[in-house]
This record gives sequence, C-alpha cells and structure tokens, in this order.
Amino acid sequence: MKCMEITVLYVEDDRDIAEEVIEFLEQRVKRLYSASNGFEGLELYEKYKPDMIITDIQMPKMNGLEMIQIIRETNSEIPIIITSAYNDVNFLLESINMGVDGYLLKPLDFDLMMQRIKRVVKPLEMRAKIQRLNEKLITVNASLEAKIAKAVQEHTDFLTRLNEDIKRRAFYDSLTKLPNRAFIYEILRKELKKAKRHKSFCALFFIDMDNFKEINDTYGHIVGDKVLIEFARRLTESVRESDNIGRLGGDEFILVASDIVDKEAIAKLANKIRNNINKEFRIDELVLDISCSIGISCYPDDAESMSQLIECADIAMYAVKRRSKDGIEFYDNIKEEL
Repeated sequence: MKCMEITVLYVEDDRDIAEEVIEFLEQRVKRLYSASNGFEGLELYEKYKPDMIITDIQMPKMNGLEMIQIIRETNSEIPIIITSAYNDVNFLLESINMGVDGYLLKPLDFDLMMQRIKRVVKPLEMRAKIQRLNEKLITVNASLEAKIAKAVQEHTDFLTRLNEDIKRRAFYDSLTKLPNRAFIYEILRKELKKAKRHKSFCALFFIDMDNFKEINDTYGHIVGDKVLIEFARRLTESVRESDNIGRLGGDEFILVASDIVDKEAIAKLANKIRNNINKEFRIDELVLDISCSIGISCYPDDAESMSQLIECADIAMYAVKRRSKDGIEFYDNIKEEL
C-alpha cells in the first residue's frame, strides 16, 4: 500500500469513529494529527500546518464549521473535507460557502473517503512536485550562476594578467624591470611639458656602465645580466621617489630628475649615484669593481626640445668616457669645447 506524501488533521469527537478512521488513515498518509473538538483542531493546525483537514461538523466547545471559518480567514487554499451524520442541506450549503472540498456522510465509506482525499491530494501533489522542481531549479541555477561567475572571474583574471604581461613587455625592460627606452622617453616628454608649464627645472642623466663588455667577455652573459640587475637596483635606490629611471639598452641607463632646484642639487644626486655604484659588487662568488660615466643636460638651460636635451646628455656622457670614465659631466661645462 503506497503511502500518500501528505499530512492530515482529523477532527472527530466520537471516539469509536475516530479510532477507526485514525487506524485507516495512519497507514495511508505520511503523518496524521487528531483532535476531538474545534479548539484542539485549531491548536494542532497552528502548530503543524497540515496539508489538508478532515473534520466532523457537530462537536462540543467549537463545531467544525466554526473551526473552518477561523482557518479560512488565514488560509483560503487548504483542502477541507467535512463529515456529518446529518443529511442537512443547510450544513451543506454553509460548508460550500466556506469553500470545502468534499462532504462525507456517516457512517463513513472508506473507499469514498479515499476517493475524496485523492481528488484533493492531486493539486497538493502537483504543487509539491512544482515546489520540488522549483527548489531543484533554484539549486541548479545557483550552481550554474556560481560556475558562470567563477568562469567569468577566471577569464577576467586571465585577461588582467595578460594585459599586465603585455604592458610589461611593451613598457618595461624584461631583465631589470625598469621602464624601457620607449616608455622612459614618453615619461621624459611629459616631464618636459610639465616643466615648461610650471617654469620649473628638469635634468636628464645619461648613465653608462664602464667596461661592461669586458665583464661579459670574461665572466659570461649570465654574470653580466646579474651585474645589470644589481646596477639597476642601486640606481633605483639612489634616487628620489619623484625621479624616473629607465634602461635604454645594453649598459645604458637614463634618469629623468624633475622639480630639482638647481645645478648643485643635480650634482649632489649624481655623486650619490656614483658612490653607490662604486661600492663592490658581489655576484655569486665574484667581487667586482664597477664604475659608471654620467652625462647631464638641463632644461631649459641646455635645450628646450626633448631630442636636443637627449643629445646634450649623450655628448656629456661620452666626454666622461673619453677622459677617464668613472665621472660626472654637465653639458654646460663642455659646450664651449664643441
């Protein structure tokens, strides 16, 4: 015997009838709650919220119709079947007006009772099935939304990493992680525009490592790369936060020093760089003495255009190279010699 997946409230004051019906229904429904009058029936209804109600009409304290009327005020959809020993048209009409779903006369015909129950259970089962499907759909949708959100986030993260990688490749030197030639020149262009707008001072340093070819030839390119990385680190460590350092390529570096007050401040910064570079380099088991040649041009004293400023700094740097290397030179100091 298949048990119906419903909960039923049964209200009957006749104990003999109640025992017989309870024994019958307990084997056929998921859960049965029983009461002997309308008051008890209301208490059980409020406590357990059953799926349907089967109730007698004539009962002490509160009859079935009074109980139904109170329940209908808050729940107009719960299926209700009434039972009565009286074939009273008035009771029938009143129960119909209350929206009951079935009417059974005593003595009860259990086959007819089951027909009535099954008839009202079909919509309940359909609603329960729809509810289960909805809950399943909600679970599936939540799972799909989570998977979609995860996939979108993973794709977004991938694109972010890809864009960052493209940006690094496009604008930064892969070895030293400093801005590359194109990027540092773009920074220089912006800084010169700012200096022109604010009528401020700007210095351009060309910094070239001395004898780098000999290091590569003697110790190999792996050591040479490590020297370049350490060289770039020391340059970065030597300058102000407002300064910008880039690698032009090979052993050539460039420094854009903005908002600097005068030539004396520029010389102080250049000497700080040179002193930092002159400290011994410890690369693996090697101890190397490294030096650099620094050429400096100033805006607007030496040049006003970017290309001219670059050329002046380059000329000043090569003047150091020609003399003895390991030094600093301002373009302003040698322009009369050209």
